Amino acid sequence: VDILGCGPVGILAILAAKHKGASKIIAVDVVPERRAKAEQFGAAAVDISNAAAAVAAATAGRGADVALELVGSVAALQLGFDLLRPAGVLSSIGVHTEQQFPFTPVDAYNKNITYR
Repeated sequence: VDILGCGPVGILAILAAKHKGASKIIAVDVVPERRAKAEQFGAAAVDISNAAAAVAAATAGRGADVALELVGSVAALQLGFDLLRPAGVLSSIGVHTEQQFPFTPVDAYNKNITYR
């Protein structure tokens, strides 16, 4: 499970993922203090610049089964999409107000994702 954003909602998502049995949780945030807090709750926390490498290493290159986007930015939603394996689940809880979506329906279809 990838958790994108380690604020209060991200920390709760880490706890929920652990409770539901996630074996590997990778938390991504740009703020070092938030990454430290995510690690206290059992996630492997990485900076955004290391997210792709961390997910590839944790999944033998397959990609994440689930990505939870909790930031509300186009960049975070795109990163969640990029880190997801084919046929994975992308859930966006962050509030998006941009005029454009970061990936097209064709992209989602080609990757066969479930978007919630």
